Amino acid sequence: MKSTSLQTLVASVILTTSSFGSGVNWSSPFFDSLQMVDSTGNLLDASYAFELGTFADGFVPTSANLDQWAAKWKLLSRSDTINGKWDPAGVVLGPNFDNGFSFASTGEVNGLPSSALFTAGEQAYIWAFNNNEWALVTDLSPGSGPNAIWQLPNPALINDFPLSWNLQDADTAVVGSVNNGTYRLQTQVVPEPSTTVLVLLIGGLVQLSRHKRRYRR
Repeated sequence: MKSTSLQTLVASVILTTSSFGSGVNWSSPFFDSLQMVDSTGNLLDASYAFELGTFADGFVPTSANLDQWAAKWKLLSRSDTINGKWDPAGVVLGPNFDNGFSFASTGEVNGLPSSALFTAGEQAYIWAFNNNEWALVTDLSPGSGPNAIWQLPNPALINDFPLSWNLQDADTAVVGSVNNGTYRLQTQVVPEPSTTVLVLLIGGLVQLSRHKRRYRR
């Protein structure tokens, strides 16, 4: 069942009070009864990052084309311990990530250097990764409203409220597993991913060095 958590409502207020255009708040649940773990069942730690993005040129990610993901990846937003949007310790709220973004009317992400161009309806994914384990998950079910499927809003429109996408609503795992009743998210070992992950890590560090997030807690 689709749900709206307190954290996504709060994030919506933060984003909309800044008079941004269409956008998305994305997060995992606070106070979650299920855990995000690696392939051996250990809690995800500070070595992991989470990215929200889409894939270019109609590319469809599968477990058979892992080596092509990074080249096709279009970053929307990132959560990690460097920008403070991934809290693996979760002393107060439990382990969680959360972030948000808004679009410029031309299709770029506001404030994101060298942003790709985005269009309405692109399917978005959350990519969790460290140097040898990944999970790639999304929500493909249409549901009853725009929050119920992870497809991008029209960048050219001004929305009163951004979309809110929560990990607890994801229904599809391309790699790893999600919402399986035992874990909220579980990564899996991927074969020789070091070159691809290096591209992702460098991209994240460049982004962080050139831009400070607007959506701090």
